[in-house]
Amino acid sequence: MASLHIDIVRTAVHGVIMTHLPHDSTIWTALRKSAIRRNVRDFLLKMVNHERNISRYWAHTLGYEDRAQCPIFPGGQTETMAHILMECQAPVRSEIWALCHRL
Repeated sequence: MASLHIDIVRTAVHGVIMTHLPHDSTIWTALRKSAIRRNVRDFLLKMVNHERNISRYWAHTLGYEDRAQCPIFPGGQTETMAHILMECQAPVRSEIWALCHRL
């Protein structure tokens, strides 16, 4: 599963911060750099390793089961970090990415 997420990272950085597709070792090394705050680094590593399964958490939380599905997608889309960060059409996602591009 991690290789799928590495491919997502590779595609995401291509053309944004790199002109070529980075190798797996380049991505893993960058994720471990001390220039990245530890909590951010831990979050990114968990993302790549698919440890942030949003829908599984909410599906088993009494009274919050509806949060396992995206309210924006008709018929529901399983909430995953990949969906939240890259696929969801919620207006707030576009605003957040616009702010990120300003950094």
